Amino acid sequence: MKSLIRGLVLSLALVGLFSTSALAGKGKAVLLKWKLKKGQVLKYYQHTVTKLKMGPMNVSILFEGELWHTVRDVQPNGTASLESRYNWVNMSMQNGKEKKAFDSRIKGALAKAKKTPGLRRLTSVMDSTFFIKVKPSGEIVANKIKLNKFQMNVPNNNSFQGMFVHFAKAAVTPGTKWSRTTVVPVSSGLLLQTHYKFKSWKKCGKHRCVHLDSPVQYLTKGKQGGIVGEGGGSTSFIPSIGRLYQMNYNATAVLKQGKVTQRITIVHKYKLLR
Repeated sequence: MKSLIRGLVLSLALVGLFSTSALAGKGKAVLLKWKLKKGQVLKYYQHTVTKLKMGPMNVSILFEGELWHTVRDVQPNGTASLESRYNWVNMSMQNGKEKKAFDSRIKGALAKAKKTPGLRRLTSVMDSTFFIKVKPSGEIVANKIKLNKFQMNVPNNNSFQGMFVHFAKAAVTPGTKWSRTTVVPVSSGLLLQTHYKFKSWKKCGKHRCVHLDSPVQYLTKGKQGGIVGEGGGSTSFIPSIGRLYQMNYNATAVLKQGKVTQRITIVHKYKLLR
């Protein structure tokens, strides 16, 4: 179970959640940055499938939910304080022929899942509140987690950096490329190398969006092993309202610890509700 939970933590570190942008104007260079207002509530639908394979264990986990981000404060320099919680989640975990699942929207389902071995730890996401401070550039400067009555500061601010797009320092136009390297404290430190490209403009519903490609490479080395993998995805921004419209992401990683090898694959979708 510890190996399974470790794999889930890794999958969260690899999955991007959301970001926003500001537009300089049609036909001009675009300066991508956070631009949030106090009191805003951003609501997103998340759908993530994670598959873990370790020896005879072959686990598939579905995580579906609605994530609400409330902007509690914005400093004069644009740094925003966010409070995030899941409004509901629907989860299932299958290991071979054994399957366990719960949907928090069903009355009594969450309470029952908390008493079910194999699901109990996974239900903690419904009792958790995430507090994150992020600069307009996408750099996280502070974060902490509150689980029920217990609260802890995350020692390395980069613990959630994989959830945020790292914006270019200057304005960009279609074809512009930039890269960011981030260390996420998973298994001796996960080195996350993300290569962004402003691919094109596209239409997102009734809005005009900035479309980014973002291939990712990640690796870490430790005394007992490490992680090697790659992935990629796309992100669509709505500049006129300064919000993420949609993010799609796929990744594969191999985690080695001593004689144990664990393979992880992730398929992630994230879309604006309102």
